[in-house]
Amino acid sequence: MAQAQALKQRRPKMNNWSRWLVGLCLCICCWQTMATSIDELLQQEKLFVTATLKNEQPIIAKQAVTILIEYQTDRWFAGGNSIEDFEMSGIVKLSLDSQATNSSVRKNGQTYASQIREITLYPMQAGIYELPPIIVNVAVNSEQGVVKGQVTTKPIEFEVMLPKALNGIDEYVVSENFELQVSGEFEQDKAYKIGEAVTQRYQFKAAGVPAMMLPKIKTISIPGVGLYRNKPVLKDEDNRNILTGYRTEQVNFIFEEKGQYTIPEQVFYWWNLTTNRLETQVIEAQSWSVSSEVVAGHKPQTKSLKQSLMDVDLITLVTRFLLALFVLSVLYWLYLRLHWLQSSYQRITQLGYRLRKAKFLTAVTEKKYTLACETLYQIVNRLTESRQQTVNSAPIAAISRVSNQDEMASDATDIEANLVLRAHFRQYHDEHALQTVDALLANGFAQPIEEYPGQEPSYQERLGQERQKPHTISISAAKRLLALIDRHKKRRASAKPSAPINVNPR
Repeated sequence: MAQAQALKQRRPKMNNWSRWLVGLCLCICCWQTMATSIDELLQQEKLFVTATLKNEQPIIAKQAVTILIEYQTDRWFAGGNSIEDFEMSGIVKLSLDSQATNSSVRKNGQTYASQIREITLYPMQAGIYELPPIIVNVAVNSEQGVVKGQVTTKPIEFEVMLPKALNGIDEYVVSENFELQVSGEFEQDKAYKIGEAVTQRYQFKAAGVPAMMLPKIKTISIPGVGLYRNKPVLKDEDNRNILTGYRTEQVNFIFEEKGQYTIPEQVFYWWNLTTNRLETQVIEAQSWSVSSEVVAGHKPQTKSLKQSLMDVDLITLVTRFLLALFVLSVLYWLYLRLHWLQSSYQRITQLGYRLRKAKFLTAVTEKKYTLACETLYQIVNRLTESRQQTVNSAPIAAISRVSNQDEMASDATDIEANLVLRAHFRQYHDEHALQTVDALLANGFAQPIEEYPGQEPSYQERLGQERQKPHTISISAAKRLLALIDRHKKRRASAKPSAPINVNPR
């Protein structure tokens, strides 16, 4: 008896433990079956996204082709699904912001919420087209909450043909219904007066065709009649995803001269999708007459509208001709004064001075001291604004013709450069600059310099010592010489002209 009672007491405890274990297993299994992404929903067949072709074959060029993008879920959508834009050649594509159609469907004995969006394309020529994979955005309210993601549809291929009846016709409309209304017709029995006007209004209407693809009224020109066209009015109406396009044009005819007038007929072609036949809409030819009588208060024009337009074109042509002649004259004047312009540019920008400075620094850097002396001499000689100094100097062009830049052509040139450079830098009272010039001259000129009146013995001795061994000249010392010259140029520009430097006082 005691054992039986013990068993009865233990049995409820074991049942409670088993219930907890079973419940935990069920929770784990349910958690594993709950989808947390769009891909999992697709794999578990809780979500379907398909792209299908709504049209029946064959499809005519310029016919509306409808692609249905359908979303189906076993729960409900968390928001509006959308379609990403895509590129496709040879088609006209309408906006992708179409309204969605919501419904419910039964599949495999289960009810699914359905949402359908339409893509409308217009293939412009016959051929085989392939709709590329389309990316769609989906948001589903699942057991785990809102799941968002993207799905890519499969490509769709379709063929477009052109009936034989449309061969050679470039402008036509493909629709189940195409209408043309004309208001404001001419009265054939009436003799219009000069100054009167007739306004005609043309409205095209087509089902399944956007307004931008509807035909236009042909432009005509009638001598003696002024034609004024208003800007066309385009309008698209969408009623439950059924598109209807409207195009409205208005033309004003103003009678300017006496005579008999006729407007030829205009034919507009369209392919009837209901009967699969080529049909036409026609604006009949219209005739009227204008008498010599003038409307009261109207001032008859002595020229027709065409002649007025020709006058405007002539004025425009003459204006353009005169403008072109003026431009060519300016260019020719600049060509004749090209040398003067170049000289003015160099003088204003000091191009030659800047080039000589760069040439001097380059020569010092490369240790071509003869070239450095020549260039510095050119800078100083230009600065004095005189080709002739008190000594008889040879032209600087003679120096530039030296074949060997490491030697001077003659003693006269050496003497001239030595005297001019030392006389010029002596006026700065800068001992460091004079030492740099002495070193340059010692390195650059191979011939010794004879004594001249006014030269101190200490200078001759120092120069002879310098000629024995080349001197090292730093780029900073060379820049210092140029800085002194720049400073001197600024002072000369702000001061009165000074007398020429006498390099050989007597």
